[in-house]
Amino acid sequence: MKLFLYGGIRMWDMDSKILSIRWMPHQCGPSYGAPKGCAGLQTDMLFFTDGDALGIPSFNESNAALDFKADWQGFLHYGFEQSLNMDALEATRSGQINLFGSESDDLYPFDWYRIQSLVAAVSPATNQTVPVVGASIFNPDQSQWKAYTEYRYLDDLNGQATKLTVFITMKRRVIVKIAAFLILIFNWLVTASLLYMTVVNVIGRREPPVGVDIVALTFSGLFALPSVRSVMPGNPPFGCLIDFLGILPNLMIIAGCATSFLISRLHREPRVLYPPHGGTHSSPKSFSNNDLELEQDIPRSEDARIW
Repeated sequence: MKLFLYGGIRMWDMDSKILSIRWMPHQCGPSYGAPKGCAGLQTDMLFFTDGDALGIPSFNESNAALDFKADWQGFLHYGFEQSLNMDALEATRSGQINLFGSESDDLYPFDWYRIQSLVAAVSPATNQTVPVVGASIFNPDQSQWKAYTEYRYLDDLNGQATKLTVFITMKRRVIVKIAAFLILIFNWLVTASLLYMTVVNVIGRREPPVGVDIVALTFSGLFALPSVRSVMPGNPPFGCLIDFLGILPNLMIIAGCATSFLISRLHREPRVLYPPHGGTHSSPKSFSNNDLELEQDIPRSEDARIW
């Protein structure tokens, strides 16, 4: 007899890095009525996972993750289901790079996570292990993730492959990566536009269009870009890889533009309000001084000169 596990993902919790899977055991081979595939398990079986699957020094029935009873299969029509529920924890490696990739959400959107578990099946009648030949996920496509299943065999003391190590890799879907980069490109386009306006206005001294407050425009960009970043799929934590490629340099550039506009505005307005007088900037004169100058400039008639 050979066994095969069909699994369905019930939950993938990114915060706690826990993957919950429900495995349905099947038996395979021509002698079990399924010459080209597998059919539902038709005999009693004990299933052990992880450390209990090693069977050291022996298998303890009380530690079985699933005590499968063939007689209970009749209850399937009433909604009863026998399954091997597994909650596998993936330990975050803080961006450690391994041979296959990187397993940390700091590397969003290129992060992925590999979870593994050891499974062994034991016949309660003979107390001998039954080979588990493979496993597969029938719903690998999740909302933003895709699951990839691999497995390897673990030999017993007699050299027979009886236990199965299942590897499940969770990777972000291509559409998530595309969406993240489109948002990144949009932020850079906005940043480049504001930088161009700054160069043209501050250095080139070109006046902005009528009715456009460029100081308010740049300061509003400081608050708008973080809002755009928050709509990235999966809501990655702030400080991940894509932030160092986008939002952080974007904010620094826009902050420099806003400061340049503000200093330029404060420097130019006095020249407009108080134009240069005699080659130098001067403050408005008092009314008495202005009146005195006007009196000196008024030409006097001959009669006034006599007096």
